Amino acid sequence: MGKRKKQQKKKEVNDEAPPNEIEEEEEEKTETNYTVDDLLERVENYVEAFQFDLALKFCEKATQLEPSNTKVLETTGNVCAEMGDIVKAEEYYMKAVKIQPDKGFVKYLYLGQISQGKAAVEFFLTAINVMKSKLNNTEAANVENLKLQLSNVYCSLAELYMTDCCMEEDAQKQCEKYCQEAIESNEKNPDAYLNMCNYLLSSNEMEKTKETLAKVYDLWKTFTEQDLDHIPSLIAYESRLTLVKLLIEAEEYDKVSSIVDQLIEENEDDVRIWYYLGLAKNLLFENDNTLDNPRFYLEKALELFEKTGVEDIDMKEHIEEILKVCPLEEDMETISEGEEEEIESDEEEDQMET
Repeated sequence: MGKRKKQQKKKEVNDEAPPNEIEEEEEEKTETNYTVDDLLERVENYVEAFQFDLALKFCEKATQLEPSNTKVLETTGNVCAEMGDIVKAEEYYMKAVKIQPDKGFVKYLYLGQISQGKAAVEFFLTAINVMKSKLNNTEAANVENLKLQLSNVYCSLAELYMTDCCMEEDAQKQCEKYCQEAIESNEKNPDAYLNMCNYLLSSNEMEKTKETLAKVYDLWKTFTEQDLDHIPSLIAYESRLTLVKLLIEAEEYDKVSSIVDQLIEENEDDVRIWYYLGLAKNLLFENDNTLDNPRFYLEKALELFEKTGVEDIDMKEHIEEILKVCPLEEDMETISEGEEEEIESDEEEDQMET
């Protein structure tokens, strides 16, 4: 589970009033006889509108009404985390842990996210124990969703052993174990396979990487064919971008375009997708100059650097480096005409011989 991704406002909250008037109005409203559920609904509205100061006021009111309500404590922790107050967020999460240590795994996931190293590992492992216990008492309709969440927690553990805990003596062994358990927990979780690919690449096992990539590519293809409208919820945008990057690293260039076309439909202003598409096409073009010229895609990426203000010097320099040796469109037309003349000449010679 990650932090809430910022979206466009879903609900407007008296936008025409000045901020200080809104705060005074809402402070008066918190004095009315709201229930905790009413207050939490208000919190959700303000979080969706990115008005975290007001959300926190309602959280504080809810904690005054029910200081031992773990849902209130976790929600308050979430708001504090959104505001960047990690110390305060941890304080609320730990209060929830103290009240219900063996019930509810979400608080442990949040603690794992805001912690580092072995501390994060311990929180994730505790979450897994609670989740496994819950699996035995969960209705069939909710089991698959819980298995997906469990798989994602194993992914988080594997990532920790590739980053924070990479210097641990058994880091490689632990990483491989958690990658495998992520797949076994939910064999339809694309992120589990992507995690395994990252591990295999770091271990220089290219053949196994390609085998695993084939599985996640097939998953993406199946999701696309069966439920295109819901593809973002089946395999996230960033996961598909990771798949594109891994396909390039594994020299599976011909599979890149179809995924990138889908990403462009969702966000055509993302520099990275045009860069990866141009890079893949350039690597194909190097072996066969009759294929699509990568110049258009790389120039589009450079345009977006200016438009969006992205600061990735290495990527920009690489694009410029490729463009130096990339033929201009008019040169491609000359090459094409020359090839046609050569073909026609060969055909004439063949006819004369016959």
